[in-house]
Amino acid sequence: MQTKFSFLKGGMLLLLNFLTFFIPNGFFSYYAWACMFAGALFLLLQVVMLVDWSYHWNEEWGDRGERNGKWQGYLLAIAVGTFVFGIIMSVLNFIYFAPHQDCNLQGFIVSLTIMSAVVYTLLAIWVPHGSIVPSGIVFAYTSAIVFTTLKLVDNEHCNAFASEARSEER
Repeated sequence: MQTKFSFLKGGMLLLLNFLTFFIPNGFFSYYAWACMFAGALFLLLQVVMLVDWSYHWNEEWGDRGERNGKWQGYLLAIAVGTFVFGIIMSVLNFIYFAPHQDCNLQGFIVSLTIMSAVVYTLLAIWVPHGSIVPSGIVFAYTSAIVFTTLKLVDNEHCNAFASEARSEER
């Protein structure tokens, strides 16, 4: 099926692209709202899959660590590395996106990311079968996502990258 009917599939794709010109503009305001919620759901599912993957990774290397101690060292290095990366990203988030006292939303978002990391790391330590490796991986991921998201804000006062983008356009 994947290799057959390529001419027909190409024609259908061109037809669909052409038909998008006839969609009324009002449709796209509803579509934007639907995409916003779908994007939030996608990020949530992505974090759930990341946690599941990191728990399996931690379990596999933990089992190996019972036979050979170097794997425990590898797990510790990964945990420390991901937490260090998350901290560096959070510091960069504060430097680039909350440089002034009136950049409250950006500062709140970065602070919320750090507080969430502290909470789920403490929970991972407190729970009998918890692990800090998934906590570190999720912290690194969320701090990188926050950096990427805040970089897109078009506020020159609270985004150091917005002024650079404006000067490059000129």
